[in-house]
Amino acid sequence: MSAEESSAVREAHARLEEWLDGARPEVAIVLGSGLSAGGFALEESRSIDLSEVPGLLRPAVEGHSSEWRWGRFEGRSLLLVGGRVHLYEGYGWSEATRYVSVLAALGCRGLLVTNAAGGIRPDLQPGRIMRIRGFLNLSWRSTPRSERFPLGFDAEWGDRIDPARLPESAVSRISEGVYAMCSGPCYETPAEIDAFEKLGADAVGMSTVPETIEAVRRGMSVLGFSLITNPAAGRGSEKLTHDDVKVAAAEGSADLRSVLLEAARVF
Repeated sequence: MSAEESSAVREAHARLEEWLDGARPEVAIVLGSGLSAGGFALEESRSIDLSEVPGLLRPAVEGHSSEWRWGRFEGRSLLLVGGRVHLYEGYGWSEATRYVSVLAALGCRGLLVTNAAGGIRPDLQPGRIMRIRGFLNLSWRSTPRSERFPLGFDAEWGDRIDPARLPESAVSRISEGVYAMCSGPCYETPAEIDAFEKLGADAVGMSTVPETIEAVRRGMSVLGFSLITNPAAGRGSEKLTHDDVKVAAAEGSADLRSVLLEAARVF
């Protein structure tokens, strides 16, 4: 980590420590497109905007909140993280994953990552929730560090989720699959989607992989979910737009929130 990056992490950590006032978040939930902190029913909650946190970057993409919110859910200390920035916004790997370094410094041991994704597999239609069992890093970028470390999601954590505690509507939406990450910002071509399918991808998006790799490298447990907001290119008859993604994300967000809170509970 460069001196500049270390300084930014320290600044953000110091401000957030002050804001948390002794609270110690155990699990952080990263809010993908269309998912806001306001819909989560947390006790003792407090919020802060990223404009008040030196060192952290604010997103320029519409549909991404710039709010962080702390609170408790069934005794678990949670931090809701808005404001993800993307590689396609011109940021480097360290900048895009800076907030993960800050979360690790705050003592978070679990990370729930979410995203809005395009469905490649035929059954992954808009509104479905895909638990990510693996990923394809098609951004062709990775951590600048050379050490070896395990990659992937915590399957045991995901298996502890109790369907009996979820709404029936949420249970009916959930399946599993492989997430492919492209750098963006343009949507993929139908030919690219055909190639990704042959590689084993079930859904595609433009985030999640950098923070997953960085969090695992820092010893955190990671569990990921994609909210399918549109058919991938060539898999539907309509032209893909970001506005459609935001609408679909809002429609499926209640069930996704239920899944995320249950995942946090069983961490």
